[in-house]
Amino acid sequence: MLEHDCSMNDTLDNFTFQNISCDDKNAVFSSNRISFDDSAFLDNVSFDFDQIETSQKPPLQEQDPVVEEKTSQNVLYGKDYQENDMYLEALEESAEASNTSNDQGNTHESDKDSYRSANKPINNDSFSLSPPKELESPDRLLSQNVGQPNLEDKQSSSVLLENGSPHSNKDSQTSQLPTYELSAWNLPDAVLERYKARKVTKMFQWQFECLNNPKVLHGSSNLIYSAPTSAGKTLIAEILALKTIFDRKKKVIFILPFVSIVREKMYYFQDILSSSGVRAEGFMGSYNPPGGFNSVQLAICTIEKANSLINRLLEEERLAEIGSVFVDEMHLLGDPNRGYLLELLLTKLRYICLKDLNIQIQIIGMSATLPNLGQLARWLDSELYSTSFRPIPLYEQASICGDIFDNDMKIIRKLDTLPELGVDTDHVLQLCLETIQDSCSVLIFCPTKNWCENLAQQLSQAFSKLGNSQSPLGQLLRAQIRGDLIIEVLEQLKFCPVGLDSILKKTVSFGIAFHHAGLTMDERDIIEGAFRNGAIKVLVATSTLSSGVNLPARRVIIRSPVFGGRPLNLLTYRQMIGRAGRMGKDSKGESILICQKAEYKIAKELMSFELSPVESCLEGAGKLKRAILEVIASGVALSPDDIALFTNCTLMSITNADDQQDQLAVAKGKWRR
Repeated sequence: MLEHDCSMNDTLDNFTFQNISCDDKNAVFSSNRISFDDSAFLDNVSFDFDQIETSQKPPLQEQDPVVEEKTSQNVLYGKDYQENDMYLEALEESAEASNTSNDQGNTHESDKDSYRSANKPINNDSFSLSPPKELESPDRLLSQNVGQPNLEDKQSSSVLLENGSPHSNKDSQTSQLPTYELSAWNLPDAVLERYKARKVTKMFQWQFECLNNPKVLHGSSNLIYSAPTSAGKTLIAEILALKTIFDRKKKVIFILPFVSIVREKMYYFQDILSSSGVRAEGFMGSYNPPGGFNSVQLAICTIEKANSLINRLLEEERLAEIGSVFVDEMHLLGDPNRGYLLELLLTKLRYICLKDLNIQIQIIGMSATLPNLGQLARWLDSELYSTSFRPIPLYEQASICGDIFDNDMKIIRKLDTLPELGVDTDHVLQLCLETIQDSCSVLIFCPTKNWCENLAQQLSQAFSKLGNSQSPLGQLLRAQIRGDLIIEVLEQLKFCPVGLDSILKKTVSFGIAFHHAGLTMDERDIIEGAFRNGAIKVLVATSTLSSGVNLPARRVIIRSPVFGGRPLNLLTYRQMIGRAGRMGKDSKGESILICQKAEYKIAKELMSFELSPVESCLEGAGKLKRAILEVIASGVALSPDDIALFTNCTLMSITNADDQQDQLAVAKGKWRR
């Protein structure tokens, strides 16, 4: 979208943040007063921080997305420098491009109409807030609830151990759970100190139970475990990876789906291992660390890079150097685009370990809750652990024409309107302000990049009008939006290689930003850090963020149940709502799916249906033949017996065997009748 597609004449003009006013073109920034004119935005300005002895600006401090930590990274030029992954970014871009082609069909009519004239004020999708009985009290912005979800109903969990034999377990509230010391796992003191610096010293009961399996901990048995988003799955993988490196003296490969997550995890491990002498590096796209895999003990890779590393080690007969392979988002096995490669990689590992007893590679898989987890465990001959525990309770809701429904599609409250806010399509502004009043953040998912930018601009203009008013809502915004942090974010964006984007300038000025694949790596780094830091209160993003870097928020709003002209994928929906609730910061998480009346059925299905079983990507269209030809050409399989063994190591062999058993059972049942 070009600047002339939208007009925002109030960008920071005479807008006051607490004691900070903005009205002077030749600004002098101080700790008590900040002012400038939009026409000379941040040009030729000087800083005078009265209460800061150093002449340098304090860098924005990021907060760890999962647990509280001591932060030390600069949002732009700290550890978050990104390398370019041509393949994966093209993949992410293509996903958004397919949606962008349907921009006109996807964008709500009110969202589109708001930008047809650059000279008209933005009124649509601009929101309304339920009027409290006492307007002068911002604390009463929240509408009265007709009914409250039962928190205890959300905390039960079931555990599966030893290839799927069921065990029962009830997880109580977080405050009532027994915790276990991280030091009990005999990790090096230097590593424990780094965890302590991040305020991670204890673990949940379910994490202890999952780890405390002698077959996994000491016998190198494979493991598949499942838990909701934000339950702490990664900590288990970290401990097992560290024990592989320090106890077994073997290398570790960590497989993650996207470049952004690889980078985030690479910097995380580099911090954890900074004083231990262990080198952790990322392998992504065209980037390879100096010294390659030979000089690395912990390799964090995308799926494509991991497959390349495994193939090279096979050719060089060095696969025995690897002690364990960790696969995050294992449900991607069913992905039509990337599931084939992931299944082929794991099949090769299973095949090599069976063929050569001198090679013992432990496979650890983390997954969302799937109906056929037991089938995956049989495929990899692994232990299985599953829990429904979530440390931050998630309230799943839907908003349909102002009525808020719970996940049983029962009305729990109604949203009214507040005349001073003007038109509020689908109550988006109200839902944002309800969260901001509690000093919390909002993450909004939109189908397309254009929709993200449009909605971000609409929200920022609404915030501008409110912030310049003397109403209780204006006072609320001025109290919650910190001008000093916003100035810091704008300065960092200004020094990006591409400069300060005109639309980001207009939105970030009021604590709102957008995030999609059209931004540069530097811009994404700054926005992500600002959101974690609290400078950005509302982040509007495309669906790629749901499976990308970990950016949790108190409330997640899904702007439409239709993405790319089709109902939202159930797995994507689960990933989106999983972002709700920040560990260590929030007492609850909320997700709200915004629908029209005609989309009621879609909302009900998304909120009630379970994920589909993962199916083998080698099924049909000669894919198995292609896989066999690949292993023959690479020299992995050299005889008919090798090919038979390789075929039996595929997920398809397990699913076909189960289907045959089901058919046999049905036939016997009919015969008995």
